[in-house]
Amino acid sequence: MFATPIGVQSGRRFTVGIKEIAEKIWLVSFMHYDLGFFDHETGRVECAPNPFGAKLLPMSQEKNGYRSPS
Repeated sequence: MFATPIGVQSGRRFTVGIKEIAEKIWLVSFMHYDLGFFDHETGRVECAPNPFGAKLLPMSQEKNGYRSPS
Protein backbone atom coordinates (compact mmCIF):
# COMPACT_ATOMS: atom_id res chain seq x y z
CA MET A 1 0.00 0.00 0.00
CA PHE A 2 1.19 3.47 -0.81
CA ALA A 3 0.41 6.49 1.35
CA THR A 4 0.79 10.04 0.12
CA PRO A 5 0.41 13.11 2.36
CA ILE A 6 -2.13 15.49 0.87
CA GLY A 7 -2.23 18.23 3.47
CA VAL A 8 -1.53 19.39 7.00
CA GLN A 9 -4.04 20.97 9.36
CA SER A 10 -3.33 21.84 13.00
CA GLY A 11 -0.14 19.83 12.87
CA ARG A 12 -1.90 16.64 11.69
CA ARG A 13 -1.03 15.03 8.37
CA PHE A 14 -3.76 13.69 6.15
CA THR A 15 -2.85 10.88 3.79
CA VAL A 16 -4.47 9.08 0.90
CA GLY A 17 -3.66 5.42 0.49
CA ILE A 18 -3.93 3.21 -2.57
CA LYS A 19 -3.85 -0.57 -2.55
CA GLU A 20 -4.08 -3.00 -5.44
CA ILE A 21 -6.98 -5.35 -4.61
CA ALA A 22 -7.13 -7.18 -7.95
CA GLU A 23 -5.05 -7.08 -11.10
CA LYS A 24 -5.03 -3.41 -12.16
CA ILE A 25 -7.88 -2.52 -9.74
CA TRP A 26 -6.88 -0.11 -6.99
CA LEU A 27 -8.73 0.86 -3.80
CA VAL A 28 -8.31 4.53 -2.81
CA SER A 29 -8.70 5.29 0.92
CA PHE A 30 -8.55 8.39 3.10
CA MET A 31 -7.94 7.93 6.83
CA HIS A 32 -10.17 4.92 7.65
CA TYR A 33 -12.63 5.42 4.78
CA ASP A 34 -12.65 3.76 1.37
CA LEU A 35 -13.33 6.43 -1.28
CA GLY A 36 -13.49 4.41 -4.47
CA PHE A 37 -11.91 2.06 -6.95
CA PHE A 38 -9.65 2.92 -9.87
CA ASP A 39 -9.50 0.61 -12.89
CA HIS A 40 -6.08 1.10 -14.44
CA GLU A 41 -7.00 -0.50 -17.78
CA THR A 42 -10.07 1.63 -18.51
CA GLY A 43 -9.02 4.73 -16.54
CA ARG A 44 -12.40 4.75 -14.76
CA VAL A 45 -13.11 5.56 -11.12
CA GLU A 46 -16.08 4.11 -9.27
CA CYS A 47 -17.24 5.36 -5.88
CA ALA A 48 -17.20 3.08 -2.86
CA PRO A 49 -20.38 2.87 -0.71
CA ASN A 50 -20.93 6.02 1.39
CA PRO A 51 -19.75 5.27 4.96
CA PHE A 52 -21.76 8.25 6.25
CA GLY A 53 -25.04 7.37 4.52
CA ALA A 54 -28.19 6.63 6.46
CA LYS A 55 -28.42 3.07 7.62
CA LEU A 56 -32.08 2.16 7.62
CA LEU A 57 -33.32 -1.07 9.06
CA PRO A 58 -36.55 -2.70 7.92
CA MET A 59 -39.34 -2.08 10.41
CA SER A 60 -42.25 -4.31 11.19
CA GLN A 61 -45.17 -2.52 12.81
CA GLU A 62 -46.34 -5.71 14.53
CA LYS A 63 -42.87 -6.45 15.86
CA ASN A 64 -42.75 -3.03 17.54
CA GLY A 65 -46.10 -3.54 19.23
CA TYR A 66 -48.09 -1.34 16.86
CA ARG A 67 -50.98 -2.53 14.76
CA SER A 68 -52.85 -0.28 12.41
CA PRO A 69 -56.59 0.04 13.09
CA SER A 70 -58.63 -2.36 10.95
